[in-house]
Amino acid sequence: AIGVLSGKALAGILVGMVNFFLFLMVVSGVFDIPMRGSYALLVSLSALFITAEVAVGLLISAISRSQQQAILLVFPLAMIDLALSGYLVPVETMPRGLQVLSLFTPLRHYMKVLKDIMLKGADFSVLWPSALVLAGLALLYGLLALRNVARSFE
Repeated sequence: AIGVLSGKALAGILVGMVNFFLFLMVVSGVFDIPMRGSYALLVSLSALFITAEVAVGLLISAISRSQQQAILLVFPLAMIDLALSGYLVPVETMPRGLQVLSLFTPLRHYMKVLKDIMLKGADFSVLWPSALVLAGLALLYGLLALRNVARSFE
């Protein structure tokens, strides 16, 4: 079970990191958005975010009975993730229940990381809570995926 998940995860993380670097070049080169913080910190926390999102994908894969079911599940979950991230509406203005639910979406924490590093020049002393949550979500979703995949090998 661990081998299956590792194989799927490594490919997803690699593709995610390549996409991250391409988008970073576009953001800084084409749109001229300033980078006030550390590139190394941004790359590290982006890798953590990508790992958490890949873990969510592995969980979706583990609980889906077919590829079609997984695809149909991804679309509404992506919309919910985006809505709860604070990108469309500030989290602070959401009803309390949605604020609590948004704590379980990696994108919410990554949005803070991006804004704080790129626009404010924040360092790890400010961002460690977000890093800890991203690591915790990656672990939580990864373990849930592992549990579901391990059941299929029984």
